[in-house]
Amino acid sequence: MTLWGEAFLNWMKAVFCFDLKSVLSITVYRKFLVKKDYSAKNIAENEENKELPDLNNVMVTDIEEITNFVNGLCETCALAFECVCCLYLLYSKIGGEAFLPIIVLLVLSSTKFFLSKKVEKIFGAMVTRKDERLSLTRDVIYWMKALKFLGWEKFFKDRLESLRSKEFTELLNLRFLNLIFNVMW
Repeated sequence: MTLWGEAFLNWMKAVFCFDLKSVLSITVYRKFLVKKDYSAKNIAENEENKELPDLNNVMVTDIEEITNFVNGLCETCALAFECVCCLYLLYSKIGGEAFLPIIVLLVLSSTKFFLSKKVEKIFGAMVTRKDERLSLTRDVIYWMKALKFLGWEKFFKDRLESLRSKEFTELLNLRFLNLIFNVMW
């Protein structure tokens, strides 16, 4: 697509989103006016009863979210259309091999899905190990005089190093999976 064509599509999308935002603002405002009288007395009652949502919140936040959703939907549809057109053109030029990138994409996507589940488990384990280590460190610092008096320094030092090495192992696994993600991306 040429630069002018892309600029024209972006302009049309901006005009559509502006029109959508205007129509939604007018519709929401009319709905609020019909549903409840916004006189000074009723506004004070609404503050106490919380019957209606805040008009300003609906007018600004919710309408912006709807507009962003529609914008994203337009982008998704345009991307899908471009992909279909590209696949058709590739298929017309090289035949069945045009579908090989789709197969590779599906394999990589499924691999990334399973790797992300593994990263989630490793991250949870790493946080648990970190919490254990920090809890023990806090206790050691709090009871330092008693530990020195009883001669338990080596025991707690070894225990802290053991927890730190387990946490470090989880961190290495997480970094390794991040490396695989970056290579696949």
